[in-house]
This record gives sequence, structure tokens and C-alpha cells, in this order.
Amino acid sequence: MDFCVFGLMKSLVFQGAEKVIVNEREIPVLGENTALVRVDFCGICGSDMLIFSGKHPRVNSERILGHEFYGEVVDVKGDGFLKGDRVVCYPLISCGDCKPCNNNLAYVCKDLKLYGIDREGGMANYCVVDLDKLIKVPLELKDPLPALIEPLAVAIHAIKKSGFKDGDSAVVIGSGPIGSLIAWVLGKKSEKIFLTGKNENKIECARNMGLNVVNVRKEEIKVREVDYVFECAGVEGVVEEAMKVIGVAGKIVIVSLHKEHERKVDLFKTVFEELELIGARVYRKEDFKDAIDFAIDNQEDLSKIITKVVRLEEADKVFYEDFKKNMKVLIDCRRN
Repeated sequence: MDFCVFGLMKSLVFQGAEKVIVNEREIPVLGENTALVRVDFCGICGSDMLIFSGKHPRVNSERILGHEFYGEVVDVKGDGFLKGDRVVCYPLISCGDCKPCNNNLAYVCKDLKLYGIDREGGMANYCVVDLDKLIKVPLELKDPLPALIEPLAVAIHAIKKSGFKDGDSAVVIGSGPIGSLIAWVLGKKSEKIFLTGKNENKIECARNMGLNVVNVRKEEIKVREVDYVFECAGVEGVVEEAMKVIGVAGKIVIVSLHKEHERKVDLFKTVFEELELIGARVYRKEDFKDAIDFAIDNQEDLSKIITKVVRLEEADKVFYEDFKKNMKVLIDCRRN
């Protein structure tokens, strides 16, 4: 099949605080060691909503959003990929020169950048991606599930960092996409997994995925002395809540970002009970590959986290709706 790689494409563009539009622009031109990806689906992330609010410090006006995307290579300059390859974007762009980059920690680069924030993203018909940021996706992973590989990699990375073992117990605080994915993956390793949340719609979705969810607006979580707590809510009071349920020598894994408020940590309890506080940020490239394998083996359950799919032509409207009503929204970027 022949593909048109010249002309105009549709894209969802940030134009300033609380303003996004779908417009047309030229299909981007390839540079060396890049590929032109015809985007199939792109997920909307909480960071995209932060950009929409105007609170993200790095995103300029006229930026095409989106970092959770996959599609098909339709043109390429360089080795390792061919036209027709199905690929997902590994969206982290590291400097390659700082201490973390030189110590196999490029994902926490001192000058970390991302597609959809610092470069044009995947909420478009086409996107140019560096070849070293592409990972092949087997055809056996059905559409549109490859769009979930990026958030699933966040979950897998956090679990790896925690050291969680089969049969251990955990409370996951926050029933959004990341918290639900973490609880879901942990649930494949242990029956002693509890997810807490406040949003009725997301709680219902998580329960549909087979998760044990406590609505903390209606009841207090009664479990205590767990081995792990994964903090995925990012709001005031959750670290203190984690301290209530963690057991002696337990590990508290902080996955959500805490920017606006200070958080209280009980240092006496931390020392006296030898607790560990672990930060988990994004992912390594191998986490993407593990996420692909995990997704292939669990496609039916994984698909339940998707609560809405919109066409690219209508995608701007989603940003003006009550985003909290949905667990995971995907944009169908395929041309009609």
C-alpha cells in the first residue's frame, strides 16, 4: 500500500492556558536517523491536562501534544527499521552528558526532555521520531492497546524498583490509570493487593478490571501492616496515610509528583521501624519491552482501562470536558 508522506496533516495543538485546537500543518520532514510514523492511537495523560491548564513550565504555544503513541513507519532515514514496522514511541530524550546519563540512569537525566512537551508529539496523523526512540510492537498486540504501553511501563518500573515479590501485600493509593495499572500488575503476583480511591467512575472501572478497591470517601481502609505502599495520588495527606498502613521494614514507593505542597514524613517511625522511602520516576527502555510482553499476555483485562476513544478531529473537546469522568481516554489519529 502506498502512503502519502507529503502534504497536510491534522494535529492537536496547545495554544496557551486552557486552549487547544485541531488544525492542519505540513507533514514533518525527516532528518537523519529518524522515521516518519503514521500515528494510530495516542493516549491522553495527566501531564497533558497539566499542559492544558497552562501550569507546565516548558511547553510553548503551538506545540503538538502527546507522548503515549504508536503507529506505523511510513518513511525512514537510517538503519534498524523498515516501512511497515509497527512501533511505539519511547518518549524520553536524554542529554547523554550528565552524571545520570553516564551511569545508565538516562531516564533521570538532569536535562530530561519528552516528545509532546519539548518536541512535537503524537496527537497528530504523523510524527517524526528518532530511531533510537522507537520500539517494535508485535502485531499480536491488538489495536489500540499499544497506546497503553507507556503508562504500563511506568507501573512496571515502579514495581521493579520496589522489589515486590510474589505473595507480598500492598496498598496502592490512587485509583487513576497509573495506580490502577500498578494494582493490576501486582494482582498477577499476589492476592493481597488493595487499591484506594475517591473517584466513583475510576473506582468502577478498576473493579471492572478485577481489582479490590476501597472508596475512602465512604469507608476507611482497614488493612494494616502491609509490605508495600505505592503512592499514586499526588495529593496532600497521602504520605501520612501510607504511614498508617505500612508494616515494619515496609517500603513506601512514591510514584506521583508532589510539587505544590510540602509533605510530612514521620521520621521517627521511619527510623524506628526501618522503613524505606523509594522514588520511582518514569521508566527505562527495557520497561517498555516488558510492558509489551505483559500486555500481549493480558489483553482482555488491559483493554478494560480504556473508557473513551475519540477521533483526532474531535479531540480538542475532551480537554474542555470533565476529564475525571474517564479512566483512560485515547485519541484515534488514523486518517479517514
